[in-house]
Amino acid sequence: VKTAGIVLETVVVDDASTDGTAEAIASEFPATIVLRGNGSLWWTGAINEGVQYALSRNGDYVLFLNDDLRLDDGFIDELHKVASRNPGALVGAIKLARVGNRSEIVTSGLKVKGPLQKIVDPFVGQIYQDMDLEDQYDCDILGGAALLVPSGVFRQLGLLDQRRFPHNWSDFEFTRRASTNGYRCIVATRAHVYTDKDNPNYHYRYLIESSRKDYLKNLFNNHK
Repeated sequence: VKTAGIVLETVVVDDASTDGTAEAIASEFPATIVLRGNGSLWWTGAINEGVQYALSRNGDYVLFLNDDLRLDDGFIDELHKVASRNPGALVGAIKLARVGNRSEIVTSGLKVKGPLQKIVDPFVGQIYQDMDLEDQYDCDILGGAALLVPSGVFRQLGLLDQRRFPHNWSDFEFTRRASTNGYRCIVATRAHVYTDKDNPNYHYRYLIESSRKDYLKNLFNNHK
């Protein structure tokens, strides 16, 4: 697959699904690589499986994509454009939800503020069309639902922390680890993915509304 001269290889990690996913992909998208798990990978393990495959293929970047997103036209081109002018940076998209003919920001780049290292999403809940954003901005943490990572970042920092964060928060930990090791985390504001407004897979309400005690207790809870 090509888009604006970019060569893409699509990899799906199927962690022992029982709904015919692998068979449907083989039938409808035979060029897609399917990596099969035994049902114990959860999100972080599945991402790490895909990353290791991508690294074995010597690609320049790895693009994380969750399976509950709809991609805007030009999404990959916009991500690549920002990544190309910021070598070595991790680049994320803005996640939007349709509200009539407008779009509400579900998640974007997160920033760490104050002595307590509070995590905030400065644009969550705002209407995208009402904002006058540049086509990129820096942040401290990026979500992994739609995230472009240069392969060299994994070679220096390793994979996502599957042991401590089997299902949630590993994307936050990994991108924060990258930013504290000198890699820029950037949001490409023209790269859009869409999800449902109340998608339970996005935890921004918990991040904003939880007490500090509850947040820390949950952060270090290893339950999947």
